[in-house]
Amino acid sequence: MAAAQPPLAEAVARAVRDADRGLVLYGLAGSHLLAAAERAGIPAASEAFADRNYIHDGSLVSRQRPDALVTDVDEAVRRAVRMVKEGVVADVDGEDIPIRADTVCLHGDGPNAAELARRLRDGLQRAGVEVKAPGRSRK
Repeated sequence: MAAAQPPLAEAVARAVRDADRGLVLYGLAGSHLLAAAERAGIPAASEAFADRNYIHDGSLVSRQRPDALVTDVDEAVRRAVRMVKEGVVADVDGEDIPIRADTVCLHGDGPNAAELARRLRDGLQRAGVEVKAPGRSRK
């Protein structure tokens, strides 16, 4: 909700700032939450999703839709590498949209979560991406 609702995003960012200015606030790439973190003067990480589909405005496809998830592990890895290396992801209509991926999320409740995690790390490293915690340098 904070990704899409500016007042809530502002409240979350202020709460994080007030709790500990060193915390990194994770937010959906391009969302109100990241803009609020910047205004609050706290570090933020732009989160991209390897195993979720996007609509053209950069938001995630609703979980109510049958095309919300990317279930093919190879496809999820290819998408994540493009997000990190090229700064784009194909939306559900196949059109590239810009995305900033400081961190890549995958959902642990998916049937292929463990395999995806292993292959995602391997795929990113093979593509020359140094896998590290946000806030540290990345390639």
